[in-house]
Amino acid sequence: MIILKENTKMIQITEGNFQELWEIYSYSFPLSEQRTKDDILQLIEEGELSFHGIYEDDKLYGLIAYRQLSNFIYIEYYAMADSVRGTGLGTRFLNFFTQQFRHYCIVLEVEKPTSEINKKRITFYERCGFKFNQNEFEQPAINSESGPVPMNLMSWPIQIEDTGFEMVKDILYKRVYHLV
Repeated sequence: MIILKENTKMIQITEGNFQELWEIYSYSFPLSEQRTKDDILQLIEEGELSFHGIYEDDKLYGLIAYRQLSNFIYIEYYAMADSVRGTGLGTRFLNFFTQQFRHYCIVLEVEKPTSEINKKRITFYERCGFKFNQNEFEQPAINSESGPVPMNLMSWPIQIEDTGFEMVKDILYKRVYHLV
């Protein structure tokens, strides 16, 4: 357990307490970006994915799922409950998270800025110090119900240059999406 402040905690999720955050996960991400529950539980069990609930006053308000890859941290999922969006808890937590991994580059995927909600999400991450990388990235299909999703990568604390972008993309394709 990692404590942000006295009443805010980040708690490692296991199969036993996974169900309570599944609702936040299910409504926060489009089906095309969701892994199945069994896939996530297997990744947790294998130590491939760290999945944490974000609690304040012992109430679940969000989740973060990340992987520690070769030389960077990859945030696969980050979401806050609707009830706390706009309250600053998501910003406080993400700032705390980046400081915990301040010696690493942190990378996450965002959908292209083609809708207002996508633009707001990108702006949120930029306020937290993430840089929008213009290079295009295609998230491969991660479940049987979806196809590839056009994305961009965001990175903290610096923008990824072209060579670095190709390296990050290759690692994501191999380690996260299991493409050769």
